[in-house]
Amino acid sequence: MWMALLVLTSGAVSADTDRLCADRGQVVTMLSEHYGETVLGGGLHSDNSIVELWLSERQQTWTILLTTSSGQSCVIAVGTDWDMVPSLQYPVAGLPG
Repeated sequence: MWMALLVLTSGAVSADTDRLCADRGQVVTMLSEHYGETVLGGGLHSDNSIVELWLSERQQTWTILLTTSSGQSCVIAVGTDWDMVPSLQYPVAGLPG
């Protein structure tokens, strides 16, 4: 997956301590068109960047993406065989219920 992102984004890629980084638009296009991934969810990181989980149920691939306020996205992790875990159906110690 890393090689495909590197090839398709040509010279616009920068290495950020072993992470593949490029303009968000380029990364999103690659994830959606090449891997069939869509964003499953995300949240705000403590440094005001956004962390997202992208997933393709068809191809069983997943990507964790971090996007900075400048619009640069970095692939943090990739993998295969994602498994959705159902919500906890049992009480957690200390919580009502």
